[in-house]
Amino acid sequence: MSLPILINDLGLLYAGTFACQLLGVEIQYPTSVVNFVKLCQMGKGGFARMPTGLPDIEKTYRAVKLLSVLDT
Repeated sequence: MSLPILINDLGLLYAGTFACQLLGVEIQYPTSVVNFVKLCQMGKGGFARMPTGLPDIEKTYRAVKLLSVLDT
């Protein structure tokens, strides 16, 4: 089941996901995280902080790292 994401910032999702991993806490809604990350992908492949932002290398790294950790 996928619930709506209340956080609209890729950086916060990145920090929260890796904090959960470090603490050994299960990520509650991984499908929602993946869906939000995919919304942040821009037309030429880079990722932005939010769906309406401008892509940059830092956000692209975080997005790719999140997708790889969440096994998508």
